[in-house]
Amino acid sequence: MHDYLFDINTVRFAFIVGVLASVLIYERFHITSGSIVVPGYVAVFVLQPLILLITLANALFSYWMVNHVLTKRLLLDGRNKFSTIMIISASVQVVLLKLSPSTSYLWESNIPLLVGVGYLVPALIAHDFGRQGIKPTMKAVGMASALVAVPMTLAIMFFPDAQAGGHLGGFGVLAFPPEWIPMTVLMSAAAAWALQYNYGFRSAGYVGAAYLAMLTTSPLNLIFLGAIGFGAWILVTRVFMKTMIVFGRRKFALMMVSASVISWAGVWLSIAVFDVSITAYESMATVALTPLFVPGLIANDLERSSPLLVFSGLVYSVAFVLTTTWLVATAVTGYYGGWVPLQMSIAVAVISGLVIFGNQFVLLGKWVWAGTLGRFLSPAPARG
Repeated sequence: MHDYLFDINTVRFAFIVGVLASVLIYERFHITSGSIVVPGYVAVFVLQPLILLITLANALFSYWMVNHVLTKRLLLDGRNKFSTIMIISASVQVVLLKLSPSTSYLWESNIPLLVGVGYLVPALIAHDFGRQGIKPTMKAVGMASALVAVPMTLAIMFFPDAQAGGHLGGFGVLAFPPEWIPMTVLMSAAAAWALQYNYGFRSAGYVGAAYLAMLTTSPLNLIFLGAIGFGAWILVTRVFMKTMIVFGRRKFALMMVSASVISWAGVWLSIAVFDVSITAYESMATVALTPLFVPGLIANDLERSSPLLVFSGLVYSVAFVLTTTWLVATAVTGYYGGWVPLQMSIAVAVISGLVIFGNQFVLLGKWVWAGTLGRFLSPAPARG
């Protein structure tokens, strides 16, 4: 089984071209395609139309839930609104992954039928549904994805080597089995929101902590991704932003493209020229795009805040996601697979969780007290 029908390098090429296509569509028509990362992801699944339909259905459901149901009962705006969309769409994807049947399809023997494109893509599309409307968003996604999908389809027709060649990463190389990724994505999104809301920390977007947590088996992985992110941040802010008008989507696109090109070139050169694999996961489809988009997210957060705030956010979020995943997996399977002692994992999970969600725990406690125990234990008002 593979994550994609295309070879890893083809997937990475599609991601970079998708970023450029998204910016091109925005500059020409002033409409956005969910995010600059959406077209590449969508184009990768062009040969799996049912997955694209499920992605659209997830986006529509998440948009409807937030904009027509929850906003009538809750005050949701800005980052809180997007965080809610993210958690809803990721939850839908988790359920689909658990319930979806699989079948043989084209040159693959085990392809899930009823799943969407990733954990973030439906949320990004749903967010633009609410921001600029359904029709303009669908137009932008369709045009940008087509610009990427056409050459990919031709490549698969004339170059069979573009077919999937990677494999799913397993326990050992990754810090936990791939089947736990859905839960880590949800925890990463929740932690990213809480850290930003409570402290102003940033942690490589909503999903960065989940993918960084997977790669903690080797410090070299984290050093490599962090260094690429830092280098892309320096390049964009000290070079591009000094010589051209760069802001908004252009800035984010430059961060992503710079980080992707530097990272991909570094991975390729290390193997082709020096015969040294600088990442233990280079050939695994599970994290094929991780060395491209995670450094870009780190670079973007560095520009929006500061190295100290980003580093603090990553330390807390990765520690929480990693140790909590180990503990939940242990409770379910009865086997502890962490690379630190169990007692240390418990301590780190509890402490990081209290720090990240401390304000929310306090508010929850006050709400419970006011709604239940406070009514019975509070003294009765004096009668005049």
